[in-house]
Amino acid sequence: MSRKHFRKWATVLVILGLALGMTVEASAAAKRYLSLGTGNPGGTFYFLGAGFASVMNKYVPEVRVIAESTAASEENFHLILRKKMDLGMVALNVVDSAVEKKMDLGMMRLICLGHTSDRHWIVRKESPVKSVSDFRGRRVAVGNPGSGALVASRTELAACGLTFDDFKQAYLSFSESITALKDGTVDVGCVSAGYPVASILDLARQIPLRLIPYSEEEMKALIKRHPYYVKVIIPKG
Repeated sequence: MSRKHFRKWATVLVILGLALGMTVEASAAAKRYLSLGTGNPGGTFYFLGAGFASVMNKYVPEVRVIAESTAASEENFHLILRKKMDLGMVALNVVDSAVEKKMDLGMMRLICLGHTSDRHWIVRKESPVKSVSDFRGRRVAVGNPGSGALVASRTELAACGLTFDDFKQAYLSFSESITALKDGTVDVGCVSAGYPVASILDLARQIPLRLIPYSEEEMKALIKRHPYYVKVIIPKG
């Protein structure tokens, strides 16, 4: 990839659970089965969720955690809220949005913090898109319905002065976004995951790519509105 540095903001991942979801009796004769919402197969949440489940199953003998594939953050959040799921991996911006809407979250609790989710806006090297403002009028992948990536796209682009009405939205998962960029059916791909991302590296071996950074002004505006964002520099290559 041609840029030496790519600066952006990352959301911190959290795991949420029903307030009583992890309360187990040490003397219980039978295991308690708990569902854990992860994300799309091939995404970071999916693999991390499987790892979390494996660790909990190994060290907490009273429970059996089953990692389930979902649309990711937003779906996990609402499944927990409706008591349809016990645990879920949720991006912090989804929780922040719920707090702003004054939703009752008293039945939820934070169990632990996870990793940062790094925003990758990806274009082909020859693309005329040089900045976020160049998204106007183009076809841009923004994340799949039910994902934290979709929520983050709205949040971050709003801080840059853009709304979804300014471009043609493609509601694609990370893997679909990579395929669409490869096939030329989108102008800008979108992946929110901790770098290095294997699927992006694989695509970069096939076609030259660039990452679109946020400007310093855009980053300042974003962090002013949403202080939980942090700046991340993705090294060249």
